[in-house]
Amino acid sequence: MIQFLIKGLLSVITVGFLFSCAETDKFLIVPNKGVGDFKIHKSNIVNKEKYDPDEIHCQYEKGKLLKAVLVYSNKYYTDKKIRVGMNKEEVLVKCGKPLQTRKMDIKSGDYILSAYGTALIYEGIAYIYDKNDVIISIFVFSEPLKK
Repeated sequence: MIQFLIKGLLSVITVGFLFSCAETDKFLIVPNKGVGDFKIHKSNIVNKEKYDPDEIHCQYEKGKLLKAVLVYSNKYYTDKKIRVGMNKEEVLVKCGKPLQTRKMDIKSGDYILSAYGTALIYEGIAYIYDKNDVIISIFVFSEPLKK
């Protein structure tokens, strides 16, 4: 009887742990892959209602396939705990030397989505910072950026 209760209790704890992990994953930024439930090169149209446009912007290709994600909110983070609002030097310490550093703005059609700034560009991710060296947005993509 005690063994049965212990197994039941462990099952409840395991299920609770899995749900808590799933909750935090919705804010995880993964270079080349996406952000939370938003997976690059997947159809995510149904997910458009799940995010605040002041925190995240999804760029679609052909109206359906997710091409890139731009993050404005410090709620979202990478596996190295990098977030919007951090200092450029913190990113360099955690990620090392970028593949390239250059001026960059992110556009969707005629609209500028991220203020013109300088970007630290790594494989599948760019950290855009302002004149005060503060990260103002994080751009996640899967194809090489055009120079």
